[in-house]
Amino acid sequence: MCSRQQLSKTIKFGQPPQMTISERTMEEANASLEEDLLLSSPMEIETQQDTVLSDSDNKLNDNLDSLNPMSVPGTGHEVEKKVTPVKSSRSKRYISSGGTIESINLDAVPQAVARLDNSAAKHKLSIRPKKQRLSRKHRRLTKHTIFLNEPSDDKGHIGTAKPTQNREGQKQLELVDEKRKQEDHWRMLEAKEKRQIAEAEEKKHLEEQRFQEIEEMQREQERKRCEEEKRQHLLEEEKHFKIKEQRHQEEKKRQQEEWRRQELEEQKRLEERRRQELEGQKRLEERRQQELEEQKRLEEWRRQELEEQKRLEEFRQQEQQEGRQVELEEQKIKELEEQRCHEIEKQHQEEQKRQELEEQKQEFEKRHLQAEQKLQQEEEAKRLEEQSQHQKEKQKRQEE
Repeated sequence: MCSRQQLSKTIKFGQPPQMTISERTMEEANASLEEDLLLSSPMEIETQQDTVLSDSDNKLNDNLDSLNPMSVPGTGHEVEKKVTPVKSSRSKRYISSGGTIESINLDAVPQAVARLDNSAAKHKLSIRPKKQRLSRKHRRLTKHTIFLNEPSDDKGHIGTAKPTQNREGQKQLELVDEKRKQEDHWRMLEAKEKRQIAEAEEKKHLEEQRFQEIEEMQREQERKRCEEEKRQHLLEEEKHFKIKEQRHQEEKKRQQEEWRRQELEEQKRLEERRRQELEGQKRLEERRQQELEEQKRLEEWRRQELEEQKRLEEFRQQEQQEGRQVELEEQKIKELEEQRCHEIEKQHQEEQKRQELEEQKQEFEKRHLQAEQKLQQEEEAKRLEEQSQHQKEKQKRQEE
């Protein structure tokens, strides 16, 4: 598919060139074509060959028109008719695997030949598309050469071809064969170069693939090493955790044993405490009696203390009231001082503003004075210049 697209881009279809009379003869065309074939590249050969074939085609068409009995004056046939040329067997010949054209017997009567299989033609086009395509001008040249070698009379009978024309047609075919051989040689070189390039690219691709495999292997080894280190680290952490857990269990067991021992000692102490409490209850009964008597004395003392606290509270309230009055007076004095400070600050700002205005006024007057002085200086300079000019003119008039 790709070869067909390239072939379709390479071949440009257009209208055939007009049949004009060429000034060059067939001998000059053949001589120049043979010389160019030896000195030109395949692309130049093809271009030059197409030019020569076009000239030959025009020349053969002129000869064909001159040999056509329908175009000879005085035959009685005044109606213009075009003789249909006999279809050449060249258009139906097959192309050999080597890319050369099979020889054609120009003296034989053309016969109907079976068409090539369409699939075989497509296969050959897909393999070597440039070898399978001949120029349109070459096909037209071969057709007209065969038609010229096999002229017909008024009734359509085929006559005998001239030997000179047969030799010219055979020479043209030999030139085309030589051209095709050179094209095959160049294509073989091009195919060899492409094959070498493809082998180099394949080798490069294999080297890159091998390098990638080595890198992948190194990455895999690095990954395995990291996994192994991670696994070792996890094993060490697990081992450390087990040791820590074991120590924790041992510590917990030791603490439980310590707690049991402490509980036993606590039970002993509780029993001793109960015994002491029983003895203490007896002493408490005696103490309660003493406390009741003491409580009565305390209640009397508390009553006296409450009265004293009441007097102290009244005295504290009086002091607080006096303190509030003092604070109010101090706050009032502070506000008056702040107001006076604010007024002083305001006066200071006004004085500063007045001074700034005075300075601006003095600056303005100074600038105005400088401007007047500058203007006077300019006028004085102008006047002096006019006097100097006037004196120069006066001296000039005196000199004249």
